[in-house]
Amino acid sequence: HSCEMPQGNYWGRRVAEAAIESLNAADEVGLIERGGDGARWVLPLTTVGNRSAALSAARQLTFGDMQFFQPSMELAYQGLVESSAGQRHVIIISDGDPEPPSAALLAQYASEGITISTVMVGGHGNNPLDEAAMQRVATLTGGSFYRVDDPANLPQIFIKEARVVSRSLIQEGQFPALTTDGLGGPIRGFTNLPAVRGYVLTEARGGLARVGAVVENGEYQDPLVAWWNYGLGRVVAFTSELSGRWASDWLAWSYFNSFWEQT
Repeated sequence: HSCEMPQGNYWGRRVAEAAIESLNAADEVGLIERGGDGARWVLPLTTVGNRSAALSAARQLTFGDMQFFQPSMELAYQGLVESSAGQRHVIIISDGDPEPPSAALLAQYASEGITISTVMVGGHGNNPLDEAAMQRVATLTGGSFYRVDDPANLPQIFIKEARVVSRSLIQEGQFPALTTDGLGGPIRGFTNLPAVRGYVLTEARGGLARVGAVVENGEYQDPLVAWWNYGLGRVVAFTSELSGRWASDWLAWSYFNSFWEQT
């Protein structure tokens, strides 16, 4: 719903293309546009492949005023709830003035773990109620809210949001390891850790769990060592491995035995 900002049709198409270009071939992508008071799939949820079908669908988008968020968001929910993808994510661009979605629909998104990020552009007099409604959608579903005044910033936002679902679960390269919590647990006393050449991508567990070390991977800091209490015991997670493929620097580390004895 970008039509009311300057060059809105151009930017609506461009951000769709930017998101598609950021996805991996095995990811899924779908495009929904408003249609009268309803909504329709321009591209039903499908595997990205070589991107040609998705980019063609982006070029066929038509743009107009949207009166209600509910129809588009219901359609997106119906498509994503049937997907077996590991992460399911919606990006909405709007000036915020359509009628907000129902609390029941947002609760359905949250219960299924489907996140929504909202990008607010333009707006009729910068109505704070419209902005609050956009923020609420993102907050209640675990997504992010963006307020954009310069359209040139839009593609980068959509690229960032598309990468929420496009990072491979297996990360390989040469990655520094950084201690983040050395006050206790297996990390106590270790300020410098060897680099890793691969790891399994995870998210921080939250709650009382502690992340003692992370892998620095570009703009991301992904968990490497974490621990939490379970019953009368404790669980430790190490997201790399201990063979020559990913952990040759660890195997050669003079404190290797000490670290694992403490763990």
